[in-house]
Amino acid sequence: MELLSTPHSIEINNITCDSFRISWAMGDSDLERVTHYFIDLNKKENKNSNKFKHRDVPTKLVAKAVPLPMTVRGHWFLSPRTEYSVAVQTAVKQSDGEYLVSGWSETVEFCTGDYAKEHLAQLQEKAEQIAGRMLRFSVFYRNHHKEYFQHARTHCGNMLQPYLKDNSGSHGSPTSGMLHGVFFSCNTEFNTGQPPQDSPYGRWRFQIPAQRLFNPSTNLYFADFYCMYTAYHYAILVLAPKGSLGDRFCRDRLPLLDIACNKFLTCSVEDGELVFRHAQDLILEIIYTEPVDLSLGTLGEISGHQLMSLSTADAKKDPSCKTCNISGVPPWGVLVKSLPACSPTAYCCTACKGRLSKAPERPGSGSWKRKRSPPGDFLGWRAEGASEAVPRRVGGHGSPLLWPGSGAVSCLLGVGREV
Repeated sequence: MELLSTPHSIEINNITCDSFRISWAMGDSDLERVTHYFIDLNKKENKNSNKFKHRDVPTKLVAKAVPLPMTVRGHWFLSPRTEYSVAVQTAVKQSDGEYLVSGWSETVEFCTGDYAKEHLAQLQEKAEQIAGRMLRFSVFYRNHHKEYFQHARTHCGNMLQPYLKDNSGSHGSPTSGMLHGVFFSCNTEFNTGQPPQDSPYGRWRFQIPAQRLFNPSTNLYFADFYCMYTAYHYAILVLAPKGSLGDRFCRDRLPLLDIACNKFLTCSVEDGELVFRHAQDLILEIIYTEPVDLSLGTLGEISGHQLMSLSTADAKKDPSCKTCNISGVPPWGVLVKSLPACSPTAYCCTACKGRLSKAPERPGSGSWKRKRSPPGDFLGWRAEGASEAVPRRVGGHGSPLLWPGSGAVSCLLGVGREV
């Protein structure tokens, strides 16, 4: 059989936190006979490499040949904000089951993106499920060392200046390393209604009346939800004065919350006065995006201990926590449209009692298997506007699935069978 030409001129675009679109050129004579694509996807390792994903996930992806470009999606093998290299090879499956393969293409590098708003909306929904009841509070506070406040007084015009957020929390958060702000807390002790006397950040505390930072002229955004291998969880919220630079940054990247009605932090008018409440069962981290004048509050030493174990500085999120991790894709989609009568095979999920009337809690849960169904009835899942192509197996049992076609597929079935 005539040898296959080596793929070339690889193009990658439409990159998200967990997907990319790829195309390449190959010889005209190959177009009609190529049956499979092999894609070699590798994470670029370095000292700051994201260790979020499991190391045993296969990176050699296999897909049946479809018209290019092709969308590759999978949160099991693609992490947000991570550099990857990719090369492709084409193949013809022969009658004896062996493959005639081309040479490997050149290697192309790309970097995945941050979480989009739909991913953050999933995090928000998860955080809302454990937020608990709302407790009243009256002040925001910031704990630090005495030298920090002395520097603000002598070198910063008595102002707490915004600084760049570190990489703590979810790896895909669009605020990490991008948003400037001043961190505050607002959680209170249940029995006293006052801020706790212990702190991981220092024995000096600046307290400011809540209405100075949070009022009807302020926008509130949800930014992150995470834990650090502990039973308690953190939610990061952003307070940005309307029209400010921070507000403009958040507007296109973060879900906007109703300040008077949400599960995390509220500001409402009761009997003509502003009343503030925070979620009881989350540790809230508040980023205020503008400088804060120390003269607007009070500064003093607290009597408790400095609990360094509670520090969230550059904290790494627990990737195994089922409470605060998302699938990396938008919410489960709608039922796919009917396929031609020549494709009567369908997926079903034993966790869903045979029919996909709903999706599993997360990709990979349940057992996906083949099922005969009436002609034209396919029971798989896809997103609105996604390709109607049947998902194909990528490797062995439990491997990710590659969705061919030009549509932006927003759902991944973690375990599959080829149809």
